[in-house]
Amino acid sequence: MLVATFDSEANAYHASRALEELHQLGAIAVNASAVITRNQHGETSILPAHHATPQAALGGAVIGMLIGVFWGFAGAMIGWAVGLGIGALADFDRARGNRHFAAYTLSTLPRGKAAVVAQIDEDSVTPLDTRLAELGGAVTRRDLTSVEDADYVRQRSEGRGRLRRRVNTFIERLLRYSM
Repeated sequence: MLVATFDSEANAYHASRALEELHQLGAIAVNASAVITRNQHGETSILPAHHATPQAALGGAVIGMLIGVFWGFAGAMIGWAVGLGIGALADFDRARGNRHFAAYTLSTLPRGKAAVVAQIDEDSVTPLDTRLAELGGAVTRRDLTSVEDADYVRQRSEGRGRLRRRVNTFIERLLRYSM
């Protein structure tokens, strides 16, 4: 995951276009990106710039169909449907992780700043860093798995807190009714 922070919203949009240009040239692969802003009053906005393609759904459908073809036409269709469904779940999970990361970045973004958040694949950091530095961007990168791991830990701790509150409420009721 890439976060490039800028002093102006215009520079963030220029950076988003630069990402698309580098994607078209084949220097990087942009899986998904968004421009996020926080104005001086604290109002925020998220504008998706590059939507993720459902790669896992498409791949799952093809693989499922190829496996199912051994059982005839019906097997191919069932394999296609199952593969599509499993792949769609994987795509949904990836998109959810991207949204959580964008929301986290937005919550830490100072007033009057804008940022480009992108899930990218790159062989070299030089082309992208050079383009974004020309626009005045401060670039940070995080591995997608560390983002997903942090989200998982947060969800688990929230779940434990809810469970603890329910158990405490139950114990309080038991004590109240037993006296």
